[in-house]
Amino acid sequence: MREINKENYMEVCELTSNKDGKLTLYEEFICSNAVSLAESKYSSNMHPMSLYNDEVLIGFFM
Repeated sequence: MREINKENYMEVCELTSNKDGKLTLYEEFICSNAVSLAESKYSSNMHPMSLYNDEVLIGFFM
């Protein structure tokens, strides 16, 4: 787990859960990571984190 920062935020925003792999504002099942990151700046109980397997970004959670 790693904090999201200026070095990795764009890669986190580009993660998608859409089956076709295309980025959208609203994903098939959840809102996009970009929207979630924006929400976290205005809510003190949201703490976004990135998930890595060695050096490969594999996920995002709050």
